[in-house]
Order: sequence, then C-alpha cells, then structure tokens
Amino acid sequence: LNRQFQVPIIFYCPGKINPGIRDRIAQQIDIMPTLLDFVGYDECFNAFGISLFSDSSNITYQLNNDIYQIQDDQYLLLFDGIRFIEQYAINPGNELNRLFITRENDSVRYLENKLKAIVQTQKSQLITNGFCSCK
Repeated sequence: LNRQFQVPIIFYCPGKINPGIRDRIAQQIDIMPTLLDFVGYDECFNAFGISLFSDSSNITYQLNNDIYQIQDDQYLLLFDGIRFIEQYAINPGNELNRLFITRENDSVRYLENKLKAIVQTQKSQLITNGFCSCK
C-alpha cells in the first residue's frame, strides 16, 4: 500500500536539522506547515497538512475520483461525500483487509468524524472564500 506512491522529500540545513529518516505518512500539503514550523512562524495560518517536524498524528487524506480517503497507521476509510463506502484494516506489511462498515471501533469513528470535518471545512471555505481567516 504505502509503496504505491512513495515520493521522497529532503530538508537540508546543516546544524539546524538533525540527519535522519522518518518513516511516516506524508503528503504535499504538509510542506507549507513544515517550512513555517522550521522558520519559527507562529502567526495564524490555515492549512490542512501538518508539520513533518512535529509528532502530530500520522493521518492523511485524499480526494481520488470523487471519493474521499482518510488513512492512519491502522485503517483506510473511503467516503463518497454522503456515507462511508469501504473500510480497510492495514496489516503488518501494509496489506489491506476489507472490513464490514461499522462504527463500533473508536479509531474508525475518530477517522470518520475527522474526515467529515475536513470536507465540511474545505467546502465552507470555498463557499465563503475564507481560506485565510483565522479566528
């Protein structure tokens, strides 16, 4: 699964960034928050990504062929904008096992709510042209 779209990114600044490899899920929307974190920017900004220098959650989301996807280290959920249509457990070795759609698992319920909030926020910002509002 994670080998499907591996794109390396390198941040190089001798004396300021410790050398190392971080094996975590990341995406292009994480670049801006990462750079702002690195330069010490502490003003309000709006971003859907997270700083790769932080120890924040390892959650990514995508929109692929009109299907929203959210993934963490354990689960992958697919959402058509109205309902969740597929759920998968991610096993060691990154193999997917399809699950019956259920809301009994706290981790799955958290991912569902997070993705719905992301979709709602993005659509609201498009409607109100409010991408730069920090309140």
